[in-house]
Amino acid sequence: MFNARSADKSIIRLPIEQKEQAAQKDASTLLAREIYHDLATLLAESLNNQPDNDDDVDLYRSHSAILIDGKRGAGKSSVLVNLKLYLEREHPELENQVHILKPVDPTLLEDTDDLFLNVIVAAVIRDKAIARALSCADHKAEAFHHQLQVLGNTLENLQSQRDKYGLDKLRAFMGSHDLMQQVHILFKKALDLVDKKLLVLPIDDVDTSMNRAFENLEVVRRYLTSPFAQPIISGDLSLYHEVTWRDFHSKITKDSSANSEVAVIKAKELATEYQRKVMPLQLRRKMPSTSSYIKRKDIVLCNGEADYFSLHTFWRWIDALLNDRTNCVEGHRLWISVDTVRELTQLIFSLKHQIPKLHEFLVSLKSGALSEHTLQRLIFMPAGAAFRIEQFSDDYQKAQNLLGKSQRETARNRAYTDFLNPRQDVEAQHLAYWHAMILDCKGVLLSHLRHEYRRTAEYLVLAADLHFARLIKNPSLKLADLFDTTLFKPRLVSKETAESFPVSKQQIDGSELYERAPYNLVKDLPFNEDFPYTLPEVGFATKTRNSLAFTEDTQLLIDLMLHRSFYNENKKASLIYCGRLFELVIASLVRDLDPRDISHIVARPPFYSLPAIAGTEDSELETAPTETDVETDYDSAIADLTIRINEWRRNEHIDQQLLSSWLVFNVMNRYFKQAWYFNKPLKVNQSSAKEDHSYLIDVSRRAYRSLWSAFAMLEKGEIFGMPYVIANVNVGEGESFENSDLYRQNISPFMHRSGNRSFGRETHSYTHALASHPLRVLIETVHQQVSEMSSKKLHTSNAPFYASEGRKVTAIIKKHFNVKGRIDDEIESIIVTKKDLSEIIEEGLKNDLTKETLLKSKHFSFLMKRVTEDN
Repeated sequence: MFNARSADKSIIRLPIEQKEQAAQKDASTLLAREIYHDLATLLAESLNNQPDNDDDVDLYRSHSAILIDGKRGAGKSSVLVNLKLYLEREHPELENQVHILKPVDPTLLEDTDDLFLNVIVAAVIRDKAIARALSCADHKAEAFHHQLQVLGNTLENLQSQRDKYGLDKLRAFMGSHDLMQQVHILFKKALDLVDKKLLVLPIDDVDTSMNRAFENLEVVRRYLTSPFAQPIISGDLSLYHEVTWRDFHSKITKDSSANSEVAVIKAKELATEYQRKVMPLQLRRKMPSTSSYIKRKDIVLCNGEADYFSLHTFWRWIDALLNDRTNCVEGHRLWISVDTVRELTQLIFSLKHQIPKLHEFLVSLKSGALSEHTLQRLIFMPAGAAFRIEQFSDDYQKAQNLLGKSQRETARNRAYTDFLNPRQDVEAQHLAYWHAMILDCKGVLLSHLRHEYRRTAEYLVLAADLHFARLIKNPSLKLADLFDTTLFKPRLVSKETAESFPVSKQQIDGSELYERAPYNLVKDLPFNEDFPYTLPEVGFATKTRNSLAFTEDTQLLIDLMLHRSFYNENKKASLIYCGRLFELVIASLVRDLDPRDISHIVARPPFYSLPAIAGTEDSELETAPTETDVETDYDSAIADLTIRINEWRRNEHIDQQLLSSWLVFNVMNRYFKQAWYFNKPLKVNQSSAKEDHSYLIDVSRRAYRSLWSAFAMLEKGEIFGMPYVIANVNVGEGESFENSDLYRQNISPFMHRSGNRSFGRETHSYTHALASHPLRVLIETVHQQVSEMSSKKLHTSNAPFYASEGRKVTAIIKKHFNVKGRIDDEIESIIVTKKDLSEIIEEGLKNDLTKETLLKSKHFSFLMKRVTEDN
């Protein structure tokens, strides 16, 4: 990192306020140094090939055009414009011997003109140095004017030869043959004027003038062969080839029935040979790719005399903003497309206000040089851990290279111990300021992408990140809208956007949906093997019911797992889903919860379930209620879970982190893909499974373990100082999860402790935090309780009751009496008649509720007690 301007000449300075102009004022800001260096070498060689005194071009003519090959926006024009500036700084002795004209633009050729040579000659005449020399009435100026007159006459004869006949036409042809010699002499006279030895003719993008591209190349081939002139052509070689072979093809097939396929092959062969002649291979130079620039640490961002960090550091920052802690392998990471220098400089320009602030912040940490992953770590880790982990990574890798198993284990433990030893950390970053800077940069990136890259995964992720941030910052916004952003709505993702996701194919079998879900729910869904989203959860149809016989914790967990929906074309049942567990955990990573947040999660269709994605929950009594409060039969369990989650957030420093939507997206795909293994839906022709609470609780355990493992698989890697070696197997059954490969390989590395400090907590690892999540504690507690219950107690047919059906009863009562707030607050003031009860029962029966269900509802039971004989 640099503060004041570096005196090192090898440093390339890249202005952060680079506008759309090729010319640079300072040679230190010239980017393609390799190209400039090669051009200087080639110009020196051209000087060595100068003739002594002979003016006969035929003795020395050669095809010596230099080609600077590159796509649009690669910086070719900048090289031509700034070549003189480079030579003045790096090769002043060479610059004194060559005269570089301003780049010639082929598009300046008027429609009425038919010869590009006119533009080249005009460029010579309008050159300032030559114009000044011509203003002096000396013999050199007179010689130049005379030669210009001769050349003009020759050009006139050439252009009028079509209208002449006989000897006049013969003379015109002789003039055409002599034109090359006259151009050669004019170049020599021009050099005499400015007392130089070589005239450099930069020709910018010959291929830009599409209708005359081949004719312009012909001018270079025929007339720019003088040893006194050095053409430097910029352009896209592939486009030159395209233009050239098509011209040859049109001439081969003109007035002929030649085989078109053979003609194309022949035309391309001719074009290749033609290009090899006009632009010799040894004189071609390829512009550096943008990807090569962003890896370089010797290119430093600057503004005026102030130098900031390297372009490589800038790109690591962009990568950190997009990918956060997600340890995706190369090719599966989010990446902003910068195929050209123009795109790169425009991206840098958009962040011109943020770059100095980021530089100042990094300098304030007094950390010295930044490693490859430091910025990604700083996004979510405390500064001390982010810098200490580099040494941990080295120690861990050395341990892995040891031969003996016990030696490796001892060395790994020592690496953890050294990392966790108390020490003087670097100064901690000001969290609020740091988070504001991160979000500010993400906002600028989002605005930058909005114009051309709105339909990309990167745009969706940045929009989702800022959506999460708004939920964190503004407690008045509902967590019910947690996934109300396009990234988590696969039906809104266009084919173009889906193709932009840097993820491997999901390798899903879309036919599974048709075999295991009602056709009318899945017929319009976009899921296929090329779609970057895994299949939605169809759910497992079961006769398992909730019951008031269970503890409130058990009722809450059962209701989190059950949702009533269609399991075939015309039949409904309770289905086991895992989406609410996912939503509850992700919500707890965003901000503190309120009991109403959990109540609404229970009331809504499970996240990423088929009913939620297909949008089938249109019944007034089946959709999530719009009221502020939702009554349940386990309110105290919800309140207790809420308190414990909020305490857990502070203990694990979750409240000090911004949640990455890209991490959540990848976890989501892994989690719901696994759900198809441990909660595989029945086929549409199968009946719902028998009542089995043990199975439901087991699914909840495997779901949580799968979610936990998904976080671990995405966190483990170089960002946390570990090798990217993970176990990728399905979550098994049984009690021995801690002995499984998933736990030992993926989760265990985050759980190491030394005294009261743990590796995962120090590094702000979600994997470590999820080990103590209150939802996991609740699931394990309920599992223990259900396991200890006898089969008689598990049989709930004597007291069957859906908590979700209880909410339906409550909704009917509220609608009947027009209750707007909490029913518990108003129920005692309600005057109830027998007619009211009859109408409520009638409405319940219309909505598939049994009379028994109504009678078991605590609110309906209360109303029955309020009815008097007078009523």
